Amino acid sequence: MSHFKDKRGVVLVELYDKVTNNKKEEGYAKIYFAKPDIPNTEFEKIVFVKQIKELNWVIGTGVYVDDMEAKLQKEVLARLKEKWYGSNGYFWVHSLDGTLLSHPFRESKIGKNDLDTVDKKGTRFVELFINKAKTNPQGAFVTYYWYRPNTKIMEQKMSFVKLIKHWGW
Repeated sequence: MSHFKDKRGVVLVELYDKVTNNKKEEGYAKIYFAKPDIPNTEFEKIVFVKQIKELNWVIGTGVYVDDMEAKLQKEVLARLKEKWYGSNGYFWVHSLDGTLLSHPFRESKIGKNDLDTVDKKGTRFVELFINKAKTNPQGAFVTYYWYRPNTKIMEQKMSFVKLIKHWGW
């Protein structure tokens, strides 16, 4: 393993030595590696290494950043679905392309594109959400018409939208 390199030419044993150098016994590093099922593409990987001096060993483990991020996104969406404020306040999530990712009252629409959804005045409000979020880094309030939770009553509503740029939400 002394000559084993990541996809960018970093010799892993040398990297492990650097991480555990200076009397540190453990540390983190970033490498780039192919996934077993995608051999010709490199992915960012965070590795943790621990030195066991008594055995003259260095043990490492790592995770692919994109895999951990996808797992974290699923967890965030699940938690947001359960969060409420007041009696009718809830969270929902759209991607920048208009796909509904989370909504406590529209489970059947999750994974479907909402860009053509209109309110009773004909406003394409999902498109409005996205445009407002993209042009207001601190977030913005949007007024539109939508159903009151658990009723068939459509009324004017005000929502706050904010872009999570890194995730495209």
